[in-house]
Amino acid sequence: EPGIYWGSASSGTSSCVSYDTIVVRTYPKAEKPTITIFTGKTEGNVKYPDTLMVTPEAAKYRWYLNGKLTDIKRQRFTCYASGDYTVEISNGGECWSASADAVKSIIETNRTDIAFDITPNPAKFAITLKFNKAIEKPCNILVLDATGKTLLEFINVTIEKTFDIDVSNLANGTYFVRVASDNLLLNKQFIKE
Repeated sequence: EPGIYWGSASSGTSSCVSYDTIVVRTYPKAEKPTITIFTGKTEGNVKYPDTLMVTPEAAKYRWYLNGKLTDIKRQRFTCYASGDYTVEISNGGECWSASADAVKSIIETNRTDIAFDITPNPAKFAITLKFNKAIEKPCNILVLDATGKTLLEFINVTIEKTFDIDVSNLANGTYFVRVASDNLLLNKQFIKE
């Protein structure tokens, strides 16, 4: 039963007794969450990522991608990785309600001949984007947090094979690198520790 209680504990044979106040709270179980997908817009040959939002509002959120817990803890965010998303919500405490179905988000690119890796990953100070080939046209490179907010931006960059980014000022966590040009949209995740 919720309320404020007075408790005591003793050490058994010793005459030492400790008293303390104990507060018991109950939280209503959250409704079963529903995920809404807002399909990313298309400009020219580039399709932008989808945005996911869960209803109802809750005190806490836990998002999963392909069954693995992510560090996304918001009601709404932009997807920067393809896969099946599910969510758990809580009205407080540790009583969680899970979404019934997974929502699939697909990150598309019209170019399949260009790819890149991020090294080191995880990173502490800097990352290097290593491309399998040069990108013919200038492109934009963005570093985004898990909510889709742009933290670093490099506009009209020419890339031969590598591109270095200083990430030393970013807080520890999961981030995404987006490389975009007229007919290219690539996204990759990295961890800053």
